[in-house]
Amino acid sequence: MVSNPYMHIIGEFLSAQDAISKTSFASFLLDNGCFYRPSTLEPDVIPGEPRECYKNATTLAVEYPDRYIYCEGYAVCEGIPIPIEHAWVVDRTRKNVVVDNTWTDNKGVAYFGVEIELEKLVERLAEQGLYGYFYMPNSWINQDEKVLTLESK
Repeated sequence: MVSNPYMHIIGEFLSAQDAISKTSFASFLLDNGCFYRPSTLEPDVIPGEPRECYKNATTLAVEYPDRYIYCEGYAVCEGIPIPIEHAWVVDRTRKNVVVDNTWTDNKGVAYFGVEIELEKLVERLAEQGLYGYFYMPNSWINQDEKVLTLESK
């Protein structure tokens, strides 16, 4: 695998979070996650809505279950060297290759996360009525932001 200069940013961030709390999402990712390779968006993939990565990735995984695997974790976007909670899909035909239809203008440069089985993802959506398997609507992201539900739009 070609060395990616952005991978260390995610590794350092997760290690710092892990040091704060051994029961954090970062600890879970460090124990279970892996790096994924960024790629350009294929012409047949329709770009999703900006800032709706959980919905965009879920849509691809649900509509094309034989082609994509849903993932959540942290990613780094070109020009913003800070790991951001993010969701994407992985192409089943290309090992660990990301398909990110949310960051189409600002290409993602490093991804670290876990794959979520489609059945578990759909079950979680039905339970909580929110996109995102690990997403916590009251987290630090933006407590005032309106959270998308399955019924919206």
